[in-house]
Amino acid sequence: MIFSKAKQLLRVSLQPKRCFLAGQAWYLVAHDNKDSETKLFRLAKFQELQLLEKLVTVNMNCSLRELLGNAWTVHRGDRDWHVEIWFAPEAADLVAETRWHHTQEIERQKDGSVIFRAVISGLDEIKWWVPGWGPRAKVLKPKELAEEVCSLANGIIDRYRKL
Repeated sequence: MIFSKAKQLLRVSLQPKRCFLAGQAWYLVAHDNKDSETKLFRLAKFQELQLLEKLVTVNMNCSLRELLGNAWTVHRGDRDWHVEIWFAPEAADLVAETRWHHTQEIERQKDGSVIFRAVISGLDEIKWWVPGWGPRAKVLKPKELAEEVCSLANGIIDRYRKL
């Protein structure tokens, strides 16, 4: 198979284990025969496939929970973070009625707002989710996530100032 990674084409030999949809993308969990590791591949990045005559055995015990850990979506970070995000009353019901993450906890506040708590492996994915809520959300913990979101918000402001 030829796989595109960072605008570079790589030839890989894979033993498929599982395929799944996350967000708007399909992913393949496969054993990389070269590295002898199980890896995650985004299917849209494959440029060419070559079927081999060799039989493939699919491990039905392949656990996505074990592979993804506490990843927000699919990219597992190198450590877990305890995340707390405050949501304004106008966003509270939507946040509370949706299952965003398997570790989430929702605490309703007297003013109608909610505090969302979860344990997330890595901050790279969730940092893009928070700004989508605009002023209806504020990261309370960890400080590193709040700083990342602030940096993204400043980048957005800078881009629009140039109009």
